[in-house]
Amino acid sequence: MSYICVKSTGMISQSQTTFICCHCGCRYRKNVRLKGHQRYCRSKACQSARKKQWERDRLKRDEAYRLKRQSSKKAWYNKYPGNRYQSSYRASHPDYVSGNREKQRLRASCNREKQGLRGSKNTGTLPDEKIVKADALLSESLVSKGFYVLVPYKKTCPEKIVKTDALIIELLSNQGLQAILSARSP
Repeated sequence: MSYICVKSTGMISQSQTTFICCHCGCRYRKNVRLKGHQRYCRSKACQSARKKQWERDRLKRDEAYRLKRQSSKKAWYNKYPGNRYQSSYRASHPDYVSGNREKQRLRASCNREKQGLRGSKNTGTLPDEKIVKADALLSESLVSKGFYVLVPYKKTCPEKIVKTDALIIELLSNQGLQAILSARSP
């Protein structure tokens, strides 16, 4: 059975043979072997989204499932604590440890020099100093005033995002709408 994205022709019978995927928004032919209402296509990303949604719904409505999941996670974390991974990695990679220590010494000496140049910690940062958090908000606005359209961001690469339930949007300028609404305002 082919699962290619088909374009809508506006035929009434098409709703009986096709469906629109809840994740990617593309129209597909229904799988005749599936009973009930098909909501997701067979692509890996869409099936992953379906499973994550099922998991979220199950955790919300089924208390026994939620408790069992919590206890199994707790048991796993007790069996494999995070600090054990780091210590075993450092023990098996001595080159990494020595390189990291040298880099830390260099960072510390640079910080001490900068502190000496500033005189006190409260005077602000030097112009050439790098900020650790690169996505921190700046005092000046990054987006100019105007009208914009918020649309869901479609990933072009199959990389996974760590926080899967985050809302990622794309901000598109809408110059035409801005001209229309500006003309209407008094």
